[in-house]
Amino acid sequence: MAENKTQLSLDSSNIVELLQASTFLELGGLRDSCLQFLLSALAPTTALQTLALADQYSCSEVFDKAQACVRDNCDSICSSQQALQHVRALSRDALVALISDTRLQITAEVDVLEMIAVWLENNLYNGRDSTASLLAYVRLPFQRLQQQIPGQLLTHHSQAVRDAISDALSILQRASVACDSPGCCARDRAPQCQAEPMPRAAAAGTQLVMAGGHDATWFCPRSVELYNPVRDAWTVGPPLPPMAGVSGNLYMLGGRCSGSEGLKSTQLARVEVQSVECLHISDSIQPCWRDLAPMLTSRASHAAAALGSCLYAIGGQSGAATMSSVEQLDVLTASWHPVSPMKSGRKYCCAASLDGRVYVAGGVDHARVQLPTVEAYDPREGRWQAVAPMSCGRSSCGMAALCGSLFVVGGHGQCGVVHDTVEMYDPAANAWLPRAPMGHARCSMALEVL
Repeated sequence: MAENKTQLSLDSSNIVELLQASTFLELGGLRDSCLQFLLSALAPTTALQTLALADQYSCSEVFDKAQACVRDNCDSICSSQQALQHVRALSRDALVALISDTRLQITAEVDVLEMIAVWLENNLYNGRDSTASLLAYVRLPFQRLQQQIPGQLLTHHSQAVRDAISDALSILQRASVACDSPGCCARDRAPQCQAEPMPRAAAAGTQLVMAGGHDATWFCPRSVELYNPVRDAWTVGPPLPPMAGVSGNLYMLGGRCSGSEGLKSTQLARVEVQSVECLHISDSIQPCWRDLAPMLTSRASHAAAALGSCLYAIGGQSGAATMSSVEQLDVLTASWHPVSPMKSGRKYCCAASLDGRVYVAGGVDHARVQLPTVEAYDPREGRWQAVAPMSCGRSSCGMAALCGSLFVVGGHGQCGVVHDTVEMYDPAANAWLPRAPMGHARCSMALEVL
């Protein structure tokens, strides 16, 4: 009797039916062929559909690779409404795994809102009660979440989805009020109440940019250096201006005028950055400085750091006094508030924020001794805590957060030494590690993340 063999041709028109049939009938060979086809066709345009299929039919290898493809190409996927519609077929667990990932390559958190809304269109019956918990994965402060949702979603989705999102906002608002109550401690706070949502990798930047400063002879190098954390190497970069701020605004906090003890004034400049290579000023907004509420205390030689919608002025000096006091500017209300002081006074220190905490490192004490000590402030707990010290004392150094770690570069050492060394702080290990040195020793530089 002749053996009858049938050749099946796999393509995009039949892959779903064949994968379903091979799984139901336990046809291992056909199922393996279907999975290989899905992997060979994996691309940004097919990644969400492939992820949904792998999720539905428990294909772990395909799921992991499709999830990575969506994660690495999320910006382009969200720009295509056709590709984005496949998010409807994801399970809730698969959606949460995607939108909770810090590595998600997405530059606008409003696109995460859109993904949730699209998913709700097909999953409202099962997902309405958990809509608030889904919105908590959008990495925007609650006030901005309230502002973004009506403008972005109300005109694009069904009334049922709009109602579910409105109800979820009310739940989040009640949770936010409860989190602000005096009896709510940090460990009891819901995720949506966190003071500072951790930025995505795409928003947090991928390299350090160091500019300005001077060496031991007060020579000011005009070169800019770029640090790549993957290669642990510095390269010479283009001459970029130093910039810092919150929500597209630049802030200048205090400082010293000739003959003054220190300033309390705060000024803000509005600018718009349209590209990495060049700073453009919008034609519709005239760049200008405007006065904001003054700081509570005059200070100079202090550090400043941004966390969420707040700015922190840390330490410094007022007259001959070296300060341990810290104050916080709430940008939304334009008001200053005192927060817990540091454990020790310091000036010429550096500061940066990471994972919802503000870190301050180095500086000098009242005896002008360079400090290796580092402290961290958690606004959810309202206190400063000592963490591992640096390998050496530094003042007038640069500090920035990159890829989940803190980097401290250069600065003054003892006996007039100016460092070219770099240290990296790993918060999980509470330890500092040496990194590749800069090309030039320098202090009083600007250090930012691009």
